[in-house]
Amino acid sequence: MSVYHFPNHVHYVVVQDAIIFMDLRADEYSLLTGEKARLFATAFVPASQARERELLIDRAAPEKGAGARHALVTELLNRGLLRPGAVQAPMNPAYLPLPREDLMAAGDARPARIRLGDVRRFFTACLVCAWRLRYATVEDTLGAVERRRRTGKPDRPRDLSELHRLVAVFRRLRPLFPKDALCLFDSLALLEFLAPYGYCPHWVFAVTLTPWSAHCWVQYADVCLNEDAERARQYTVILVA
Repeated sequence: MSVYHFPNHVHYVVVQDAIIFMDLRADEYSLLTGEKARLFATAFVPASQARERELLIDRAAPEKGAGARHALVTELLNRGLLRPGAVQAPMNPAYLPLPREDLMAAGDARPARIRLGDVRRFFTACLVCAWRLRYATVEDTLGAVERRRRTGKPDRPRDLSELHRLVAVFRRLRPLFPKDALCLFDSLALLEFLAPYGYCPHWVFAVTLTPWSAHCWVQYADVCLNEDAERARQYTVILVA
């Protein structure tokens, strides 16, 4: 058996008949389609459930197709999507249930009460977000979000009515910080806004193939905070941070 592994900055998911890669270090998506995707699906097998980022290729496999397998491995190695050898520190990726509801209408029926501290924290969050997206890499930003969750307070039941209020406040204040309504900015700014209140929801990245689209949103348990739940379910999750 030949052993390879995906570095921690590379994530992949199977969507229909394609393999989609997300490279956080290069800040780009790429994909395998057609024969390459089929070869990837049949040539690689996870080493174990506990080490799902570690893959094996059976050297004793039939010679037919060996040249194509070697070419694919070489391509993935050259692109930095794969590395030789066993994984040294396997990640423990976070998993979330599919979203069942959302807060897109939060505050529509009754305007949220906005406090002075909310306004200050909103602008601080937006400024931090703008700085990160301009000067920091996506990999570093995701790492900071994950470290904040790990070092924060243990998960415990939260006041969801307060979470609803905060999301509604964020939505009402959002027009005051002119910025294109990009999912990356809106999601990171919302995460930064909620953190001082003790809420550390997950940052979900997902893709669709036809039509091609990459998207992200913020999710708490099975509730989407800044995306319609039905729309979110149309995507395939590639990373939960």
